[in-house]
Amino acid sequence: MKQSIRDEIVLIEALHRGSQRSFEQLYANYTDFVYKSIDRIIRSKDDAYELTNDIFMKVWHNRDKIDSSQPMKNYLLLLAQREAYNFLNSKSAGKTNANIRMDDYLTELSEFIDLTDSENTLYAKELAMTIRLVVDRMPAQRRIIFEQSRYEGLSNMQIALNMDLSIKTIETHISAALRDLKRVVLAFCILYSSAHFLKAASDIRDFNNQPSINIIQAFEGKEEEKPS
Repeated sequence: MKQSIRDEIVLIEALHRGSQRSFEQLYANYTDFVYKSIDRIIRSKDDAYELTNDIFMKVWHNRDKIDSSQPMKNYLLLLAQREAYNFLNSKSAGKTNANIRMDDYLTELSEFIDLTDSENTLYAKELAMTIRLVVDRMPAQRRIIFEQSRYEGLSNMQIALNMDLSIKTIETHISAALRDLKRVVLAFCILYSSAHFLKAASDIRDFNNQPSINIIQAFEGKEEEKPS
């Protein structure tokens, strides 16, 4: 159902106040539009999906700067075009996203969740455990590369020398690992305040018996399909 201008203003004003449900609704309303706007420019579905996730994380982080008097669609279109052209410029310059640190996303997540609340602290622990599970389920070479980069603090050059691989291969593996982890963070943000997250948390606890059908499968693309 098409959203009225008044409804959108109410949604954005609630977002200004930090409403997580408003963020969920915003994501549901516009994720497909943002994805298609980016893909139309960069012609890469995987990268468009990743950039779409990045945009919505930025929307949450900068929610207090959104002008409720302007159409949200126009604002998101500008963000999508900027991200897409920046991506193309970085690609032509030979730059990659391999040096993006997961800390940035966890910092934004800590703002999203009030960690002074004991129940929310439990959710944060669930996320940390989920991230560890994601890393453990990576292909062996990617997991080793990511752990050397993220946990041991080695440079791409050092890892390449250690593993007798090209720097380009190292960058490719790190980018793929970060893409998966970023999906976990976004999935957590979307599911966090809903009743579905309680089921997801239960699934994670039972991971050894049956993989989660919410967070784990969402970022792997087994249940949450990419926008078409």
